[in-house]
Amino acid sequence: MASSCKPSVKKYTENARQLMLEGKFEEAIPILNTAIKKNSSSHEAYNLRGAAYLELDKFEKAKKDLDKAIKLHKKDYRYFYNKGRENTGRI
Repeated sequence: MASSCKPSVKKYTENARQLMLEGKFEEAIPILNTAIKKNSSSHEAYNLRGAAYLELDKFEKAKKDLDKAIKLHKKDYRYFYNKGRENTGRI
């Protein structure tokens, strides 16, 4: 059953990524919320939502999501890059 959720989570993250490329960060967040509800282990969705929060200067929410993405998947440099952006934004 879990494998049947993966394509839809991927679709949500791809749609959210496209919106973010268009600068539509507010619109991407509800889509990423849905992806996370479908799969609470989706490190990509947490990373993208964290990045969207960064763009909206919502640093506490960004920190929470980026920490979760790193906890779920420590091998992706993008998550650490975004975490660095979160730390820089709060200075």
